[in-house]
Amino acid sequence: MNNLSLLTRVLNSPMLMHGADHALVSSYLVGRLTQDFRQFEALANLKKYERRQFAYVSEGFGIIPVIGGLSHRDRLDADCMPITSYESIRSDYDKMLSDPEVKAIIFEFDSGGGEARGCFDFCRHIFATRDAKPVLAYINESAYSAAYAIASACHQVFIPATAGAGSVGVIAGRMDVTKQYAAAGVNVDLITAGAFKGDMHPLKPYTKEERARIQAEVNELAAEFYTMVAEHRGLTPEAVQSQEAGTFTGQSAITAGLADKLMSQDQFYQYLKTTEINDMFKKPSLFGGSGDTVTKAEHEQALAAQQASLVQQAETAFAETLAAEKDKWAQAELTRQKGIANAAKELGNADMGLQLIASGASLEDAKTKLFAAASNVENIFTSQGGNHVDAPDGDNGNAMMAAVKAVAARHQSMKA
Repeated sequence: MNNLSLLTRVLNSPMLMHGADHALVSSYLVGRLTQDFRQFEALANLKKYERRQFAYVSEGFGIIPVIGGLSHRDRLDADCMPITSYESIRSDYDKMLSDPEVKAIIFEFDSGGGEARGCFDFCRHIFATRDAKPVLAYINESAYSAAYAIASACHQVFIPATAGAGSVGVIAGRMDVTKQYAAAGVNVDLITAGAFKGDMHPLKPYTKEERARIQAEVNELAAEFYTMVAEHRGLTPEAVQSQEAGTFTGQSAITAGLADKLMSQDQFYQYLKTTEINDMFKKPSLFGGSGDTVTKAEHEQALAAQQASLVQQAETAFAETLAAEKDKWAQAELTRQKGIANAAKELGNADMGLQLIASGASLEDAKTKLFAAASNVENIFTSQGGNHVDAPDGDNGNAMMAAVKAVAARHQSMKA
């Protein structure tokens, strides 16, 4: 695959990669196109991978290295790092799964992740078939993003003190070379059917609307990633998402629920030699246990207990929230009723106040109606006084008229 095709594949599709690895690959490939790439070849240090074996069986254990960038299919290459395909890893895994001479399968990780395409299906395949024999993950020295997705599907994840895990998230890039082409005097007119057909095309100007569509795709993939890791590790999707695609080293990865036990390579080899195969399934550290390995049945029992505990916590939290809301409502209702009663008393219309309380009117609506009623009374007497119907001059001798006008005056002062 040529560098331009590989660059387009890396930048123009969502990737499950550590940010540093994504930057290395994309920067290297851009550099290749501009002939400024020597610094990235130095960073790659490919010599350390030249003598590394592919999948092999040793002393009854099937070893599958997961090294460098991860791709959906074979026949991809990048000068800046080795590339391993899900296709080849799955083939090795299936062969070892059916091989009676292989008593346990071990994935050895040193990868910053790779393509989203093909990753989740492979992880679910491991998770669905792993109970045929123990499947273990040893992080030597990195398992980020897509690589961690694979590790999470194993029965146990072992990590040295200096190794890293996590980066559970999605990253995508969008290359726009329209200005570069325009500066060179080249204009490419894309002819498409469908408003979104040209999305992710480097010769199409990048817009906010296209970015929003890409972000929606990234978010959708990320949600699926959180859910899958949560299922594999006995966590919740919210707990995984709250990590914000962070990376964790050694003990921190165990505390975050991403790994199970801290072991150097020598300790891990000793573990393989001295541990019974049936004890290599899941240990209860994530469920508050001591950290010793347990059988599959004990693991399932611990997982069921944890799920029941989470349900109980959720029900308790809901009941507490409901009780708090009821208290808030009761206090608000008491304030409403007292406010209406006081306003009605001030305006001398207790009967109407009771009616408004019973109707459920808000305090503000009730005050408006009470003031309006008081104003209507004032208007009636004022109208009768203007027509000289049995009314003395002014307010002298008319106590009712004086009272109504006093109420109206208080109403105006309260509004002010």
